[in-house]
Amino acid sequence: MSMPALFKGRLSIPVIGSPLFIISVPDLVIAQCKAGVVGSFPALNARPAALLDEWLARITEELAAYDKALSISPDLEIAWLGRGNVFFCIGRYEEALAAYDRALLTGSDLENAWLGRGNVFENLRRYGEAVAAYDRALSINADLAEAWFGCGNVFQNLNRQDDAFVSYDKA
Repeated sequence: MSMPALFKGRLSIPVIGSPLFIISVPDLVIAQCKAGVVGSFPALNARPAALLDEWLARITEELAAYDKALSISPDLEIAWLGRGNVFFCIGRYEEALAAYDRALLTGSDLENAWLGRGNVFENLRRYGEAVAAYDRALSINADLAEAWFGCGNVFQNLNRQDDAFVSYDKA
């Protein structure tokens, strides 16, 4: 898989971190999001339940770092991507879309921004738009396993099992 020049030296590989029971906590999710990884944790990990609000608030506060970077350099693609990933992690999908769109406005065709858009649309069950976004990411990098996996998930949700298997095989 080829790495866009924007990410060289900043990101090892584009990935989605799996939510792990007990292990996934805000520190891990924040570190993942800052690294361009879509991080998550099961809500059940926040015990007692009231702790979940504290965790979400803490992650949301991390957006301030991206806001600061963007106040200095408004066209900083990596900050818009990171901001989109943090919004995605906390379920603020429309804001995530806006951040990914802003990253794309810089003039670069960023596979990870298209991947992020696909992930958002998949979560919103806007499956046609999800497939279109994943396809755009794949047109930039045909080896982007996360986009193939996302397509597989969408096709599975649409009961298009044959298409899902093809996508999963390419992931």
